[in-house]
Parts: sequence; C-alpha cells; structure tokens
Amino acid sequence: MLGLELRLQGDRLRLFDPRRGDYLLTPREKEEALRALQAENEDLRRRLRRGE
Repeated sequence: MLGLELRLQGDRLRLFDPRRGDYLLTPREKEEALRALQAENEDLRRRLRRGE
C-alpha cells in the first residue's frame, strides 16, 4: 500500500523506498541532517553579511 520495502541493512531492518532508491531516514538521521542543514544555512547567512 505504501510502496515501501523492508530490507536488512547490516543487522537492522530498514524501510526502503524503491521509487527514490533510498532508505527512509531514522529519527536520529533526520535530526543529524537537520542540524547539518541549519549549520550550512547559518554559514551562508554569515558569508552574505560579509559580502562574500
């Protein structure tokens, strides 16, 4: 119904989206990705303020 597959990755079962060709992010992975994007965003804002 959702179009997802359960796949074994290492020793863990993960949800895989064959349309995207990628695994769904775990809550921890989402949190890490969000922090990385926020840091990149802040860096770009600082650079714009300095005129780079």
